[in-house]
Amino acid sequence: MTTARLAVDMGLPIRAVIALTHTASDKIGRSVPAPGKGILTIAAEERGRFPSPLLDLKYRRRQLDRRLNQIQERRALDLEWLETRLAASPSSSGSGNGATSGGGRDQLGSPSLGGEDEESTSTPTEAEIAEHYRNQIEEDAQRSIKEAKGRYGNNFWRRETSISPLRGSLAVWGLTIDDLDVASLHGTSTKKNDTNETAVIQSQLEWLGRTKGNVLPCVLQKSLLGHGKGAAGAFALNGCIQMLATGIIPGNRNADNIDAELRDRDLLFFPSRTYKNAADLKAFSVTSFGFGQKGAQVVGVNPRYLFATLSEQEYETYRARVRGRERSATKALQEGIYGGSLVKVKEASVYEDKDLERSLLSR
Repeated sequence: MTTARLAVDMGLPIRAVIALTHTASDKIGRSVPAPGKGILTIAAEERGRFPSPLLDLKYRRRQLDRRLNQIQERRALDLEWLETRLAASPSSSGSGNGATSGGGRDQLGSPSLGGEDEESTSTPTEAEIAEHYRNQIEEDAQRSIKEAKGRYGNNFWRRETSISPLRGSLAVWGLTIDDLDVASLHGTSTKKNDTNETAVIQSQLEWLGRTKGNVLPCVLQKSLLGHGKGAAGAFALNGCIQMLATGIIPGNRNADNIDAELRDRDLLFFPSRTYKNAADLKAFSVTSFGFGQKGAQVVGVNPRYLFATLSEQEYETYRARVRGRERSATKALQEGIYGGSLVKVKEASVYEDKDLERSLLSR
């Protein structure tokens, strides 16, 4: 998994965008596999009469553009101020030895740009002074840009108590809780897990206001794959990525008699047959209720929403890089299979031992 910027620049195939990962612990108990409801915190938010304008993608874009323009205007004014001060400094006018009247202070009463400590043994040159203050101005501008992107960028919701992690992560891409198109459940076919997990998902959807009648299809892969010894959620995540690519929602082959206790989950349904969605799937949810009374949930978004942020030229360049990388990968795979060198066992590190301590201590 990489950042979107790195994947686009390197031409890595992008199968999905991980919009959110969320983990939570449950209440205290002595039963290791007992399910809990701690993962409900993914939908936690303060209820208000009116939705936050930050949920509007166009609003955030407009606010971010305006803030970035203000930062650039301030940067230009600061640089203009610097040039004016430099031009007015005694060293620029060539008067005397560069000393200023009033104990090292300029005509505005602030420390002069060329003022140095009395104990300093060397006097900075005008070029050094200019570079120092230009760097300060640039650092200040970059710090302000980072703050603006933190406020209106992908993490805008993190400091907003009125926006839950689930709602906020979807809103980053202009989506809502109604755009969640499929859920892959932990689904162990045990009474405690299945009743608890479906209740948790139902409560999340109800709390965030999913429209009645817009039922969420639930996929349970363990009926086909069984329960992996390792992280079963990885199987489910890969299945969701395949669903994004094909639009096909696999039916639960064993779901011929849904338990009556699940009938009140009116925002969920459990298809027994495979079907193809009429439109591209927008987003998915994967839940995993592990041992130790810990729960996890992953929200993924169709990569089309990422591609929509690229310019046409950037997207075509990316596609060309992906095709080249896929050709190289296919060639390497075939050579590895036919040449008997698919697995290359490493016996030594690529780094010299003499640089080991330095590399571990360096940042």
